[in-house]
Amino acid sequence: VIYSKDEGQNWTVLIEGASFPPKYQGTLYAARESGYIYNTDACDYQYGSSIWAFDPSRNVIYASSWSGPVVSKQLPGSAPGPAPAGGGTINPPPTSVAPGISTQPANISVAAGQPATFSVTASATPAPSYQWQRNDANISGATSSSYTLPSTVAGDTGATFRVVVTNTAGTVTSTTATLTVTNDPGPVGPTAPAITTQPTNVTTTVGQTATFTVVASGSAPLTYQWRRNGSAITGATSSSYTTATLVLGDTGTTYTVVVTNGTGTATSNAATLSVTEAAPVGTTLGLLGHYFQSPDLTGTSVERVDPSVNFFWNDTGPGLSGFGLINYSVRWTGHVVPTTSGPYTFVVRIDDGARLKLNGVTVIDAWDGPVWTKLSSTPVNLVANIPVAIELEYRQKEGGAVVELQWAPGTSDWGSTAIPTENLRTNAGTTAAIVPTIATQPSAVTVTAGQTATFTVVASGSTPLSYQWRRNGTNISGATAASYTTPTTSTADNGASFSVVVTNSAGNVTSGAVVLTVNAVTGGANGAGDLNGDKVVNLSDLILVRTNFGKRSTDAGWDARADTNGDNVVNLQDLIAVRSNFGKTYP
Repeated sequence: VIYSKDEGQNWTVLIEGASFPPKYQGTLYAARESGYIYNTDACDYQYGSSIWAFDPSRNVIYASSWSGPVVSKQLPGSAPGPAPAGGGTINPPPTSVAPGISTQPANISVAAGQPATFSVTASATPAPSYQWQRNDANISGATSSSYTLPSTVAGDTGATFRVVVTNTAGTVTSTTATLTVTNDPGPVGPTAPAITTQPTNVTTTVGQTATFTVVASGSAPLTYQWRRNGSAITGATSSSYTTATLVLGDTGTTYTVVVTNGTGTATSNAATLSVTEAAPVGTTLGLLGHYFQSPDLTGTSVERVDPSVNFFWNDTGPGLSGFGLINYSVRWTGHVVPTTSGPYTFVVRIDDGARLKLNGVTVIDAWDGPVWTKLSSTPVNLVANIPVAIELEYRQKEGGAVVELQWAPGTSDWGSTAIPTENLRTNAGTTAAIVPTIATQPSAVTVTAGQTATFTVVASGSTPLSYQWRRNGTNISGATAASYTTPTTSTADNGASFSVVVTNSAGNVTSGAVVLTVNAVTGGANGAGDLNGDKVVNLSDLILVRTNFGKRSTDAGWDARADTNGDNVVNLQDLIAVRSNFGKTYP
């Protein structure tokens, strides 16, 4: 008994097998899940799990369960009918299975005038139908598991053939096979494969696929096996291979193909895959930051370009108007451009939460914490000078506020450092202001009491830049240029620290603090008793002491040159230092 079943739950029953009378063998019946079975020759029906068939010519009912033996019953008022042959059963209907291809059509190379046959091996339940196509168009009458082009001509070279396999459960299309027709129709001996067109490098974007193709010659049949980084790719056995949807981690992989026939093998050159983000890259260094006054990236944002992401905002916040120490979030976007090829491990150090995406693929996700932690991505292959889209989202809800974006060449996060500004680019068209950065920090200065000291900073960022110098953390009135020169120093200034805050419309940055060292004058600036540095101890030095005699460093008009021993007072010891060396000259 053979069955099929459609979506309306209708059974089609074909009676076969000696257990049924000849009348029923080869007869089709239709039935629903319950109710009558019917056809034009006999009245039959199904009840529950049994099928009943009635033979009016013999007045006999034949019955069976789905898997039980066939039995018969003679109805009253007629001659007994023949007993069933026995042993026949009605089996459960098979499950429909969509077509699957186990052997794909192969490329063919033939001489002009010779036939070319393409074939496929497929399985399905119920049995499938076939439709061959040439150059993606149906071939009339080509509806079996093989197709033969009777006599090839030179113009058939390059034609592609494939087959669509269909049944009630689905459809599958084979890979494409290519026909090559040579000019010599005569018999030739077998030849080993040779690569006539090598696979080429492919550059594409995340979310796309990449196709590699080879053209080979040699005696048919030729078989193909594509390899990824030297390892065979399952099912990649035609003259072209298309990857799955690509992600960032696919960049840098290599593809080769081994072509084989009965005479030998040939291996292609390696083709390299590069995967990039489609978004255009700008020329501005750094990343564009979108700052939100909420911890969930909602509401209106303030934009600025940050040269890098390396912030400790515990005590300051982002430095933007309206932003406090808690309850804000930031989304940085742009590109990272490596200078060397190879694997890189990306790292974020955060307090509170963060997410990192590369070319749209999430590589780190810790949006809900844990707080104050270091998180690392799996290694990502980057290609030198190929931009990779980057998006870092950060949230600060309460407590400490830290966010650092780092990387480490290699397959571990050991030795990770902040991604340098020169390796970061904004997207094309970014017009947001660039937050200031310190290009050259102020340096410590050492002077002798009575001299001045000058501190200088070099900063970059969107103009105008403003400056505010500080001494021991307190603003210095009027010190608002890129350099600051102190008044005449005294030993009381020794150990003072100086820093500068650089500000523009995007934010501010504070330089490192540097220390001023003030050495006491010892017997004069150039020699004992020479207080004014004119290389001779004379009346002018004596007058300098007499004019400042009795003054302390805290008094108005104090001149530290007169303090020969650095005790912050001009007294008898200073007068003696001049008198005892009076008249001396120094080289």
